[in-house]
Amino acid sequence: MSEVRIESDSMGKIEVPSNHYWGAQTERSLHHFAIGHETMPLALIRAFGILKFASAQVNRDLGKIDSERASLIERASREVIDGVSETSFPSGYGKPAREHKPT
Repeated sequence: MSEVRIESDSMGKIEVPSNHYWGAQTERSLHHFAIGHETMPLALIRAFGILKFASAQVNRDLGKIDSERASLIERASREVIDGVSETSFPSGYGKPAREHKPT
């Protein structure tokens, strides 16, 4: 597996470490912003996992996504819910960009 993957948003493409779940906008914020010392509460991260898990089930049942895609989302969401992937989310907001080292 590659060490980085390419994500894109309205500002263009950016490399994101392959072992993290975040996308382009979060990666950009880690590079360019140091605006506080707060971190994302783990309970909120878990809540988003629950929401994504349920959304995958509903969207599969409605025919909006196929079963394979729903299963992949459910698997990743379960990791978030169970806390397996806690280190996959940035906790370095507020650190100067040059000091931030994703875990």
